[in-house]
Amino acid sequence: VVVPLYNDEEVIEDLCKTVFKVLEGQFKSVRLILIDDGSHDGTYQTAKTMRTEFKNTEVIRLAGNYGQHRAILAGLRATKADIVAVMDSDLQDRPEHISIMVERMLEEDTSMAIAKRIRRVDSRIKTISSRLFGAVSNILVPFKVDPHLGAFRVIRKSVVAQVCAVKEHTGTPFSMLYSLQVPFTVVELEREARIAGTTGYTFKKSLKLASMTIHRLKMKI
Repeated sequence: VVVPLYNDEEVIEDLCKTVFKVLEGQFKSVRLILIDDGSHDGTYQTAKTMRTEFKNTEVIRLAGNYGQHRAILAGLRATKADIVAVMDSDLQDRPEHISIMVERMLEEDTSMAIAKRIRRVDSRIKTISSRLFGAVSNILVPFKVDPHLGAFRVIRKSVVAQVCAVKEHTGTPFSMLYSLQVPFTVVELEREARIAGTTGYTFKKSLKLASMTIHRLKMKI
């Protein structure tokens, strides 16, 4: 399970306890990879403390704040699991939904399953920036991306290897997956409110991410 962190000191303990409590009884082995994306609070120290309590936890610390998607890519490069889950730290993405997505992916024999939000509790800025990103990208790229598809997903090992093999740094891991035309399953799920803290996505960061992603996708036209 790959989880990017940014100023998430308040949520890490609940995150780790919930992930292992839920998933250890459902899968043969569970490894949690936490990537600190240049946090300014006690995120890194708290993550290291959790690593002591939960032995199957790995903590990666990036040299600066490079953004959620770069942190996710660092996590993908650190895992050798047969199936990799990517989720947010605040437990809006529920660990108990991972097994549902894996089951659907295997049933439909696809390479990835992505959560589609049928109900979500987000800030106004997050909602507006997500809609803007979806609208602009769907105008500029040759295929449509459902704006209700988020970062929460499960991916097969072979596809993770494809993403990690891409040398260029423009864009995001998820834009690479779309441009590689990886077949995926959509799983409708409800998204709850954050257990603590606030989103790290400011309007400015969201616009920057949209620009990077659109550039990456247009390169494939």
